[in-house]
Amino acid sequence: MNNIASLRLENFQSHLDTTIEFSAGLNVLVGQSDSGKTAIIRGVRWVLFNQPRGTDFMRVGADFARVTLTFTHGVTIVRERTSSKNRYIIKEPNKEDLVLEGFGIHVPQEVLDAHGMEPLRVDRDHDLIIHLSQQLDGPFLLEQTSSLRAKTIGRISGAHFLDMAIRDTSKDLSGLNQRVKMEETELEHLTGELEPYQTLDKQRTKLDQAGEKLDKLKQAERKLDNLYELKSALQKLSKEKEETVTQFQLVEQVHLWEEAWNHIKQTHAYAKSLDHKRAEIELVGQSINKCREWIDKTKHISDAQGAWELIQDKVSQKQELIKLKQRYSQMIEQKNQINRQLAQTDFIQEKDWSILAVIEKKRAKVEQLRQLHVLYKQVEKAVETTNDMYKKVQHTKEAESHREKLEHKLMNYQRLKQLKELMHEVNTRIIEGNRFMNQKTEEMQRLEREFEEQLMHIGTCPTCGSSLEQGLKNQ
Repeated sequence: MNNIASLRLENFQSHLDTTIEFSAGLNVLVGQSDSGKTAIIRGVRWVLFNQPRGTDFMRVGADFARVTLTFTHGVTIVRERTSSKNRYIIKEPNKEDLVLEGFGIHVPQEVLDAHGMEPLRVDRDHDLIIHLSQQLDGPFLLEQTSSLRAKTIGRISGAHFLDMAIRDTSKDLSGLNQRVKMEETELEHLTGELEPYQTLDKQRTKLDQAGEKLDKLKQAERKLDNLYELKSALQKLSKEKEETVTQFQLVEQVHLWEEAWNHIKQTHAYAKSLDHKRAEIELVGQSINKCREWIDKTKHISDAQGAWELIQDKVSQKQELIKLKQRYSQMIEQKNQINRQLAQTDFIQEKDWSILAVIEKKRAKVEQLRQLHVLYKQVEKAVETTNDMYKKVQHTKEAESHREKLEHKLMNYQRLKQLKELMHEVNTRIIEGNRFMNQKTEEMQRLEREFEEQLMHIGTCPTCGSSLEQGLKNQ
């Protein structure tokens, strides 16, 4: 708070233009009744706290009223009121004048900061001006009720901060108790839900064992698919064997072909088709070798996704073999057509020694067919091995059913794992809540001790004014 150095009243009630210089210490205003003593106090109150309101304090016949307060620290506050203006002017050394208008019934914060004499706010309904009293005001707080006196003293001494801290702490403590009860209820509910899963570790062990069995069954299933493919290839080779035997019988009687010179070109085309067929047989043999290699490579694979991709590759190979089978059927049809044409030309008896070169080529084809016969024997042996393996993996359907059950159990295990994580999070939240409650309780006890120490230091009760030592002795 700053002291008032001087006061100037212009057209304020009975004062036309009055200037008062205050000295340090006590200043006394003396005069007859209705000489303007109260107007001086009212003018100071009007500048500091915007009271009274309205324009009744303006001098009769004047068009403005102005009160100027100068403080000891050099700040000057001018309060001015006309029929069209209502404003404050704050003047500070080495600064521009600050003009404040449009503030309504309240005092601008800049004015309060300038003089430092703010009203004491007791509660929402009471604001006390403790720096300046009016003419008929009684001694400080004596005319107020006991509750208002207690609140005012509490505000002045700072006891209301302790009341606010105790109130907020009690509120937080009540909220934490409710939260703890809710968490305990949720914990009991989760504990009840987890009771059916007490044997989770045993089920997990069984699930792992079942997973190993499932991997073995998947390997057996892949082997079974390979055996089906080998069986299909064997059937194709059997048909090719029959066709090869038939062709071999045809080429045994080479001397009869001397009479069919005109159809040698057609037979030559047929030989080309046999070359293509041999190439296809070689491709089939390479596919069989690749299948065997893949069987050896996939004995220890447990990844289901890799097995599925392998099966897709085998299906693609099977489709390719089906296409080869269709082409082979077309070639058989062409061969039968050529045989019919040869039968129709048996009556031809012309000879040409140039046919011997063609016959030599045919003999080479016969040698190739004999090699194919040896390959056929090897394929038969592979088929027998495949049939033996097929007998060992006949229970794949039961394995598939068992696999579905294992997947269902795996889903249950994952759900239990999520419930376990949720329970851990709830326990963590309960521990944090208990820690927070302990901190608040310790803080409240500390504040109570500090409050008691302050009261003992003061020695008097802030509400009733009695001596604390005397009260303790009476107790």
